[in-house]
Amino acid sequence: MMLSPGEIIEYIKLLEFHLGEHAKYQILDPFDLNPSDIISIQVAAKKIANFIGLSDISFIVAIAKQRQYVGGHIDLSGDKDVFIELSEEVIEHAESVLSTLSHEIVHKYLQVHNIKIYDENKNERLTDIAAVYLGLGKLMLNGRECKKIKQENCIEEKKVTEKVITGYLDRVTLAFSYKIVCAMRNIFGCNLESGLCAESKEALLICRVNYYDYFHTCPVKVVK
Repeated sequence: MMLSPGEIIEYIKLLEFHLGEHAKYQILDPFDLNPSDIISIQVAAKKIANFIGLSDISFIVAIAKQRQYVGGHIDLSGDKDVFIELSEEVIEHAESVLSTLSHEIVHKYLQVHNIKIYDENKNERLTDIAAVYLGLGKLMLNGRECKKIKQENCIEEKKVTEKVITGYLDRVTLAFSYKIVCAMRNIFGCNLESGLCAESKEALLICRVNYYDYFHTCPVKVVK
């Protein structure tokens, strides 16, 4: 889903009001993992959790079939041991694993800090933007849409592109959120774009062109 700049800024204002004193002024760079190795996925979940300040919680990750269009699920009833499920489709790509883990772990972060919107769809959008706000923007951007080309040999040879889409916001909305957060954190240049895939960089370019005025004076008050 695509949000307007005004809607995105309102979400970020909400997060800044509640979490400004806890926020890191860093961005987690994408890192390698083997999506077919559950131990590698487990290590990735720990790294993400540690980065956003949930080092005292153990996230136990499993692969399980999910409903259509659902990439992952987290059981928020746990206190120190929290279970996450990833869909079989998500683990086709390292990037989609990282973005889905980010989204699910941030659900727990928001619960710990008592932040929730009771409209389910709005709460999911808040969670995506919160992941960006907490420094996971590169993981969210790169994992938004992953593609794999398969060769099919039937009557005639043809190539089929399979897509795995994660999260609740489109890539341009994530890119706008990311640029606003980077402006708040004084993160620019190479630090802003390092580790981003070509599609993520293209989304940032679209933001620079379409929303040029937003990035000269950041409209969100930074609380230190």
